[in-house]
Amino acid sequence: MFLGFLLQFIVHGVAEMLYIKLMTSDYDRWSFGWDWNTWLWIHNISSLVLVVAGILFGYVQGKYWWNRIYVLKDAWFQKHKSNKLVIFVKLFIILISTACILAVFIINKGNDLPQKEEPVFCTQDAKLCPDGSYVGRTGPNCEFTVCPATEGLFLE
Repeated sequence: MFLGFLLQFIVHGVAEMLYIKLMTSDYDRWSFGWDWNTWLWIHNISSLVLVVAGILFGYVQGKYWWNRIYVLKDAWFQKHKSNKLVIFVKLFIILISTACILAVFIINKGNDLPQKEEPVFCTQDAKLCPDGSYVGRTGPNCEFTVCPATEGLFLE
């Protein structure tokens, strides 16, 4: 049961990362017209369904493998009886490594999405130009705009 419970977390995480990435990239297209509160309810219900399915899957698989290994005394398992723990640890490490590699791949794949620029707010101070006009700050670096042409003006 416990392995099924753990596997449902991996399935849940991968599905959630993929779909949330789709929704944040184009919410109107992937939300099906539902708001975030509706999606929260869908998330909560699907989480419960996945937990129950994971526990049931773990229970069924546990009964099957318990019967095969200990009751029927499967020939392969009897031959490798001393190595059961080693085999289990190797399979567990492979499973966890695969899940980690997939998670890193999925997370890094999200960096390909175009990043939205944050709006820049500049202070409202002004600069006095030689012709007597004033200019304000603009642009992403909040630099003062160039003063209007000052041809024919001489500064003392």
